[in-house]
Amino acid sequence: MKLYFSNDEYRKKALSTLNVEKSKHTVGDAFLLITKDLSKEDLSNLISIMEKELNLPLDICYKMTQNEVSVNDITKSKIVELAYKCIESGKTLGEKTINNGKINTSSWISHVLYEGKLAREFAIKLGVDPTTAQIQGILHDYGRKITHSFEHVTKGYEKLIDEGWKEEASSCLTHSFLNGGRCASNEQAEEGFFVDENGNPCWMDGTDKDDITIFLENYKYSTYDKVLNIADLMATSQGIVSPYDRIADIATRRKLDSTNRGYFLAEFSNTLVDILEKTGGKIPETVKEPIKATPNLNIEEINERFKAVSDIFYTHYKSNIAKQKNNLIEEREI
Repeated sequence: MKLYFSNDEYRKKALSTLNVEKSKHTVGDAFLLITKDLSKEDLSNLISIMEKELNLPLDICYKMTQNEVSVNDITKSKIVELAYKCIESGKTLGEKTINNGKINTSSWISHVLYEGKLAREFAIKLGVDPTTAQIQGILHDYGRKITHSFEHVTKGYEKLIDEGWKEEASSCLTHSFLNGGRCASNEQAEEGFFVDENGNPCWMDGTDKDDITIFLENYKYSTYDKVLNIADLMATSQGIVSPYDRIADIATRRKLDSTNRGYFLAEFSNTLVDILEKTGGKIPETVKEPIKATPNLNIEEINERFKAVSDIFYTHYKSNIAKQKNNLIEEREI
């Protein structure tokens, strides 16, 4: 699917963004930006917990999520804490459903909360700002407030720019693509894309590249972007799973051609090994060398390598990163 910005102003702003900057906002601000304009039914479970924990009327609790009443930073952090309490108890934030009750319309928020939590854990281990990483995790799917199509990537960016969240907006554009590669994604390969005999990504001469491709070719991926990539491919609406299990789940909902699939899995395997090494994980010699989606490797062989790397990475995560004693809510200045 071709992805274009709505106008030249958004296009110029995106192309002028070279990498992620440290966020000037709080985690509470980010979460309340997500909940703003959502219906009371979408947030019914959350505001019920707020009513009990904050000892406030339901109506006031809902207005707090809509920025209709003043909320200080301490209370914002408490609301985020209660949102995590809600989803970790096995509930969604609200009870609104569509498609004959098959789809809960707030389940995507559970996903971004889990992703924010995971991104924070990785950031601490990698020595970058955990608050910025958590905010990016929470806001990366902001476009889903507008659409659940692949256009949520560009729509989320544009909406965050409009809201004044310039530092965080790029996370909407980068989270679906590995290492700045337009086709290193969970989507079908774009027309004109191919992998050469050395396993490198290429475009046929004369290919009409969309806006997101041009953005990715000019943008330099930071540690935050890589953290976001991995967190997005481990966080579900129910919690954290292995990268392999997450990809398998996504594959049940999307049709992927073998060209893009092989390249994506090879790139993701290499990214996991890179982060594994940087977070002190042990890397067996069998997976230490980077893998390339060359013609002599079939998709089954690439998938086998990915499964092996995923198992190692997930074991390392559970043994080391997930056990970190850190506050998942943004630290308050004393």
